[in-house]
Amino acid sequence: MRLDGNDETNAATHTSLVNNTTLCLQDDLKEWALSTQVPASHFTSLLKILKVYHPELPADARTLLKTQRDVELRTIGGGLYYYFGMTSQLTTHASDYLTDGCGTLSLIVNIDGLPISKSSRRQFWPVLVMVKESRVRSPFIVALYEGEHKPQD
Repeated sequence: MRLDGNDETNAATHTSLVNNTTLCLQDDLKEWALSTQVPASHFTSLLKILKVYHPELPADARTLLKTQRDVELRTIGGGLYYYFGMTSQLTTHASDYLTDGCGTLSLIVNIDGLPISKSSRRQFWPVLVMVKESRVRSPFIVALYEGEHKPQD
């Protein structure tokens, strides 16, 4: 079977449309997952179902979301410390949960140790913040310390 010029053009156009549709679908799925804050395990389950019909989709949410796998940990006071960022967390929280006309924010900060397991002395010390004026009374994490004892600094 021989393809003439029109068939080759049609095939190229079809391939281009499929690629653009795939990119749009991936972008739409990524935007949906981020805006709804669906758990990664649920998103991965959805991707596995969709992959049957769209084999070009990744099988794991981390691939599509380009989840950061390496983080910059700082050694502080005998343990490891990671700062997620106050500004980014407040910006996200403010756009989603604050009422219009809120001019002042009152922050409630909590730092308390949590044992990782019974068989280890290692502990997590999350720095949690809650905005008092928020419609949703849910804290968010700003920083995390991990070590064998309470942070020194």
